[in-house]
Amino acid sequence: MDNRASKRPTKRASTGDLGDIDDIGDTSRRGPVAGRALRTSESGTRPTRRRSRRGSRFQPYPQTSTALFKPDNDNDDDGRPRKRVKRRATRDWGHGPDRDDDEDSSPDYDVDDFNAEDNPLKRPGDNRTTMGLEFEFIMAVARRAGHVPDSHPNDNRWLSERMVGLGNGDPNFSLTVTNQIIDVLRNNGVVAVKIADAFPGLDYTLSLEHDPDYDPNAHLINMWVGNHEWKHDLGRQDAARDCLQQFLNQYSQFHIDNGLQVHQSLASTAEPIAMTKFRNWIVGAPDDEIVQEVCTAFMQILPPLLEERKIEFNEAQSNEVDPNCVMLHGSDTKYFSWSCTEDPSVSAGFIYKRHYHIPPESVPLGPLIMGGPARMELPEPPELYSWHSPELISPILDFNNPNTFPTIQRACAAVRNNFRVHKPMSAYGAGLHVHFGQEAGWTLLHLKKFSALWLILEQTLERLHRIDRSAEDSVYTYNLRIHSNLARAFSEGKPGVLSNLANFDPQKSARYRNARRRHIPPDARAHIPQYMRDMIEQLWQYDTISKLNHGMTSRGSYGSLRYRFTGQKLSNPPSWGSTQTLEVRLMQGTMDADHIRRWATVIERMIIFSRDTTAQQYNQGLQTMVTGAQTPWTVMGVPQVDVEWFGLHNGAKGYFEYPDKDKVNWADPFMVPGYADTHRPHA
Repeated sequence: MDNRASKRPTKRASTGDLGDIDDIGDTSRRGPVAGRALRTSESGTRPTRRRSRRGSRFQPYPQTSTALFKPDNDNDDDGRPRKRVKRRATRDWGHGPDRDDDEDSSPDYDVDDFNAEDNPLKRPGDNRTTMGLEFEFIMAVARRAGHVPDSHPNDNRWLSERMVGLGNGDPNFSLTVTNQIIDVLRNNGVVAVKIADAFPGLDYTLSLEHDPDYDPNAHLINMWVGNHEWKHDLGRQDAARDCLQQFLNQYSQFHIDNGLQVHQSLASTAEPIAMTKFRNWIVGAPDDEIVQEVCTAFMQILPPLLEERKIEFNEAQSNEVDPNCVMLHGSDTKYFSWSCTEDPSVSAGFIYKRHYHIPPESVPLGPLIMGGPARMELPEPPELYSWHSPELISPILDFNNPNTFPTIQRACAAVRNNFRVHKPMSAYGAGLHVHFGQEAGWTLLHLKKFSALWLILEQTLERLHRIDRSAEDSVYTYNLRIHSNLARAFSEGKPGVLSNLANFDPQKSARYRNARRRHIPPDARAHIPQYMRDMIEQLWQYDTISKLNHGMTSRGSYGSLRYRFTGQKLSNPPSWGSTQTLEVRLMQGTMDADHIRRWATVIERMIIFSRDTTAQQYNQGLQTMVTGAQTPWTVMGVPQVDVEWFGLHNGAKGYFEYPDKDKVNWADPFMVPGYADTHRPHA
């Protein structure tokens, strides 16, 4: 047996405090490309490849255990052999004009980084850290067909009877569910709006759950009593018009006096009132014929007036702004309130019977055929229901506003208390995306520091989430250390994305090398893998935010972290087509507001650490992290209670794990009511 392999530190799952980064930061799941990373030989002359006798994989760096990085095992965490893919020959990035030979030289910390070229003055005004959330989930909407019983008859949350047998492909189905969610949120104090262009060609306020002939105001409208004294000093037609206007005004005032929404009233409710009661309400009418003319005119004018009020109400509602929203100038106004749309990339169609634990009593029996004893065959879970895949979108929120997370809690509770939301499961592929922004703008230096920090911590961050979120085939959460354009420039021998600064502006390139030396610990080479050092050195050579954005963009613009920036040294202001945010996509889909807060806090601490530290503070912080002297959480100020919570949810493979171990019990497949833990009832 290869002695090197026998000396590999064994992986062990942390069961409590995630402060032991050694347990959660190994590199065994970097994917097939990561195993191909070139390693600088001990002599430093050229990259060499080291083969394990247990397989033909390349060993990317010496077999030494450090705080954040461990050598790969020959198998994936689930025991499957890794793919063996040859790496294309690349330039020796260990030497050259944009690589330092004096890593151990003492950096100059006298340079004022906050007046440096890459850290310009930000836009005037506040610089709040903003946050926006995108919740992907699936929910049961109706029984699959009329003969299919409800598998969970004791669950009193909404299940449509009007849409039984109606497929998810029907736009009216999707529109109805979307509007049901918006209505529930509004009824629970969340400022949510219906978006007019979300369903082109349809009345965006439509809901198949609402009976078009139902008038919620009818019981009071029938109690309306009008009065009018005919004005004989006016001409016949002028007096009739005056009478008509008085009844319209009284009808409107009756709604106001009784707290009724006039846009909800139906003209059909008022028609019999006009036809039977107006004659008695008019004092001094010259004849029945003129009264009939007033009644007819009333019924002709009222319907378009009510429709106009309905349009005005919907437009006003669509323009409402969440009081907690940060209304960034230039931002798309749809991010000023809560909204809901559909995400076709998330689907119950990806779930099969094998993904569930199915107790025999959890599946209902089909109805008897012609009195029995034979029964109709029923579909298998999850096909017993019609499902929908909404995406709930929050407004732009101030991370530090004390009302922000209570609002998120209220939104999660409203949805879970009223709808049958499926518990988190890898099969249907939902994610929770968090957009972070800087109100006064991101500087290039801030993004360089954050990018280096993300690369160093990426594997550790992955272990805070379910294992599938960082799997090789997770196309919506490609990691940056392998799949970013910058990483692929090395691994695939395509250097076009690399900075050419050393050739056309050697002096600026040298300044950037000096800046990178001031920020990255000089002895990091002993603790950071070579391929990652190459990436960090190169990202420091980017001289605009747009170039950095391109380098850190992953395949197909998808990745566990998505850069959505443009700009030179300071990011451009947000616009309708560009959010100017970091979109963190690593977390699995959930409506556990407390879990979301804990994860968002980790990223916010990374952003603030990268923004507010001097070069020396940043350097010393990284040094402390990579050597294991302190955990990253301690260095960045993540609350210990949150660190311990993640530790308690660490599974046998060292990744976040739900109590059902990703095999949901069909007897209890929906998130429990409330805003916190999705599996356990709340106290």
